[in-house]
Parts: sequence; C-alpha cells; structure tokens
Amino acid sequence: MSLYKPNNFSYRDTLPASHPEKVIKGETFDVEFEAIERALNSVEHILDPDGEGLDAIVEEAPLDGAVYARQNGGWTAIQLDGVPVTQEDIDRWNEAHGWGDHSKANYLDNKSVIFGGTY
Repeated sequence: MSLYKPNNFSYRDTLPASHPEKVIKGETFDVEFEAIERALNSVEHILDPDGEGLDAIVEEAPLDGAVYARQNGGWTAIQLDGVPVTQEDIDRWNEAHGWGDHSKANYLDNKSVIFGGTY
C-alpha cells in the first residue's frame, strides 16, 4: 500500500501554451506538499523508532578500542601493517606531530611501510 501517490503533472507538457491547465499554480503545489508531509508523518515512527533523530538508525561502531571507518554499509577496523589502530595510537601520533619528530613517539620502526615505502 502506497502512503503517497504523486500527481501526474507530465500530461501538462503536451498541452498547448494557451491551455488553462498548462500553468501549475501554487495552490496545486501546496496540496501536493501537504500530501507528502502526511505520508512522511505516518511513517516517522518506522524511520525513527526511538525518537532520537534519523541519524540514530545508523549502527554505531564497536567499542572495543579499535578505530573504525564505514565501508560497504558496515564497520571496518582501520589497520596499520595488519594491526588495528587504536585511539591511543591516534593520540600518540597527534602528540608526535606537535613535536615535529615522529620517531620519538615510538610507533614507527625501520620495518614500517608508509605509502609503499620504508623510512
């Protein structure tokens, strides 16, 4: 069952320019937009079951210490050299960036591969 059936305005394209139904008046749009509003309001409880806004329907990332990114509709742990990146890692990198010398952060060694090379 469709909650909203749009009006078919395309037939007006075939009418001659002088035809009285050629022009769509604001009142016609008001009726259309009110129908859309009623349809959306009737399914709001489905779209937002907890009433916290539509952003709440996106599943949150796991809280296991790793940092995640959205990929293909799900969560994927960000990894560096096959090891999940943690918030602690990011904090160390941010602090090291402030020092200007990343070697002091102790997260890189001579086996680390960054952008295809070792440094």
